[in-house]
Amino acid sequence: MLPYINLFPNYGTARQYETPDYETYLDEYVRICQPDYLSYDHYALNENLVLSGDGFYGNLETVRATALQHGIPFWNIVIGCHFSDGMAYPGPAMYNIQIYSTLAYGGRGVGYYTYYEYSWDWCNGSVCDTRAPVVNGRRTESWDYMRDINMQIHALAPVYCTLKSVNVFHTGRIPVSARGIASSVYVRSAGDGDFLVGEFADPDGTPYLLVVNRNLKQSVPVNLSLKEGGKLMRVAPDGQGLKPFEGIQAQLAPGAGALLKIED
Repeated sequence: MLPYINLFPNYGTARQYETPDYETYLDEYVRICQPDYLSYDHYALNENLVLSGDGFYGNLETVRATALQHGIPFWNIVIGCHFSDGMAYPGPAMYNIQIYSTLAYGGRGVGYYTYYEYSWDWCNGSVCDTRAPVVNGRRTESWDYMRDINMQIHALAPVYCTLKSVNVFHTGRIPVSARGIASSVYVRSAGDGDFLVGEFADPDGTPYLLVVNRNLKQSVPVNLSLKEGGKLMRVAPDGQGLKPFEGIQAQLAPGAGALLKIED
């Protein structure tokens, strides 16, 4: 078994880190503990389904850079239920944006806080309406949402886990600390919309993209233009091989993502 230590997010304090800044905190942890992986949590979605993107993506940027520097994978623990006032309630878009964003940044593991109902009185001095996936030993509607995203990721994993993260960029509004499409290795343009795109390569050098719709209210069509040409094939989230990324296959639900292979 691997020892497990979960690190603070980037909205912690210098007193918690016991270092001058967050980057040093991560570096010192790796230097001292020599872990096989990085794990941290970050809760950035409010109950109106607004993502605190500068902080959330800034954290992914920093952890990704540290993980790549030291050659270790990283895990992200995200909101799994409404565990505190102001936090998001579970729904497809809530799970989509957190999980697919983590994958676009090259994350190799995800976890949820929390899976079970509990009786902590964080919400105005009373027990929270958490809408957790499991309450009193019974599955809730939230369990179905979590199952759906987990099944998608399990279907993508055989391909995704072979890939190496090459670059990450955003279109539309660019979060603080993130990069725009000018940094892209493979993509010339992405059409209209707020997208996150992770760029990857497999062991043979074949390029892949993981495109995420950052719009949490609407489905959005994706219109990618590639620098070197090629055909986009979607790794089916139902495990049914590759499908052309066109028509309805090129529409992304709120917060959802698509893993794409660039074929000659």
